[in-house]
This record gives sequence, structure tokens and C-alpha cells, in this order.
Amino acid sequence: NCTYGEKVEHLVTIFFGFTSTWKRTVDSIHKIHPYIKIISDCVNDQKVPGVECIGINPTVTTFQAKVKTKYFLYAPELDYFNEWADLYRAVRVMSDSELGIFGVSGASRNLTGHWATGCLQIKMEYYRLQILEGYREEYSD
Repeated sequence: NCTYGEKVEHLVTIFFGFTSTWKRTVDSIHKIHPYIKIISDCVNDQKVPGVECIGINPTVTTFQAKVKTKYFLYAPELDYFNEWADLYRAVRVMSDSELGIFGVSGASRNLTGHWATGCLQIKMEYYRLQILEGYREEYSD
């Protein structure tokens, strides 16, 4: 980690899908990034410490209103966060203006410990966003 520049909590907002294990999720995120903003699709009148509830089935407009950081981690199936989820690297890759990168992702494991799809590509074409399995291009630092 470098000692100059913006702090990651000023650059990234995290969204996770609200489940009965929300406390485990929030605690694991705050263990690594104690001041990062976390939002979730919990009901607005729920009291969820460390989380801003934005309502069920949030729309793009809702995210635009709530996310004030330059980067947004959309993780609807996030259950546990640890040091292997390297937000510093993701921000570094995203901020490399020469690459013109729209999004970054990493592999993840489900609740049973099995690896999910290792690589997804985001493709924007004809005003339509597509998320495809596999990869056409790869960035390695």
C-alpha cells in the first residue's frame, strides 16, 4: 500500500445483496476497510449498523443517487470479504487511463467453497451492457 494519494474509502463504495448473514459480510468488509461506505438492498427503515439501506430492487437511478465515489464495487452475492479482495489493485487497474477499462473483476468462491466463473467480460455495444463468461482481452500487472 502506498502512503500518498486518496484513501480507498474515498474512492470506492461497496454494494452487497442483503441476506440473513449481513453482519458477517459487513464485519468482514470493515475489518479490512473500516471507513468504506457500504450500501445494500435492505428495507429503508431497517437499522443495519454500518450499512446504508437503499431499498429492495434498487435501480440505476438509485445507485447514481447513493454512490458519490469514483468507483463502485457491485457484489450482490458477497458473503465474506478478506484481504484477497484487493481493492487497491482494482482501483489501480481502473484508473490506468491508457487502458480505457470500464470494469474489473476477480474470481470468487460460493458458500460451499467452490470457485465461481473465473472471468467475466463487460461489453458495451449499441447502448447495451452485456456481461459474458470467458475473456477476449486480459490485463496483467
